Amino acid sequence: MSFGSRVKESRLAAGLTQEMFAAKFVPPITVGTVQAWEARGYFASKKHLVEICRILDTTPNYLLQDELYGPLLTGEEETDEQSN
Repeated sequence: MSFGSRVKESRLAAGLTQEMFAAKFVPPITVGTVQAWEARGYFASKKHLVEICRILDTTPNYLLQDELYGPLLTGEEETDEQSN
């Protein structure tokens, strides 16, 4: 799952629209910025990443895990150990 997908999933889980989410930043950001993260593959600046985590009560590791570590196994994929 991408950074944008995780932001969107976390935002929706928090019950926030894009407009509500954007308004919680200090200073507020535009809805276009939120859309760029969620749908167009843009990454947040360090400052905004900290704000995203504060607002959505999450961590940078969660939001960036695929970019940092690659996709995590879900248990359905076959690992090297299982195939030997």
